[in-house]
Amino acid sequence: MIMHQLDARIRKLKAVLTGFRVRKTVDVEGIEISPRGKNEFTPFANRDYWATAEGENWFDFRFTATVPEGFIGQVRLSADTGMDGWEATMSQMVVWVNGRIEQAFDTRHLSLILQDEAKPGESFRIFIQAYHNTKQNGAGLMVPRMHFFLADWADDVCQLYYDIDVPHSAALLE
Repeated sequence: MIMHQLDARIRKLKAVLTGFRVRKTVDVEGIEISPRGKNEFTPFANRDYWATAEGENWFDFRFTATVPEGFIGQVRLSADTGMDGWEATMSQMVVWVNGRIEQAFDTRHLSLILQDEAKPGESFRIFIQAYHNTKQNGAGLMVPRMHFFLADWADDVCQLYYDIDVPHSAALLE
């Protein structure tokens, strides 16, 4: 019974901390898209649909991400396709920063640290190769949206969250 009560309190504390991990987000602007390898870039509206054909879709995205004024913490580039959940429904991406491969985005990895401490005004050239296998479901095609944004993370809050989460998960054998 005591573990059950502690578990409930710790879950509530983690939920509160989650809300404080990100201070602010700013949508990326000036995004361009091209069919993979074609170099036929056209403007892309952030949060718009992409990978609209049934089956395999391969696209390249490019943009410049500039750290906004007012950011003070860790700066992360994030992607959200609205297709969270099981890996088979999530898009797969490879992210280049200033011409160098830095990371992949997938179900469990949706943000990339650009700076440990914000330097407003600094810019990064971003190039992303993205893949999505668009499938039918009962309501029609499951077409993802693409949302790129910069986030100002509170690293101290993140560290506190994981300082609580790791022993909590171990105690519950999760």
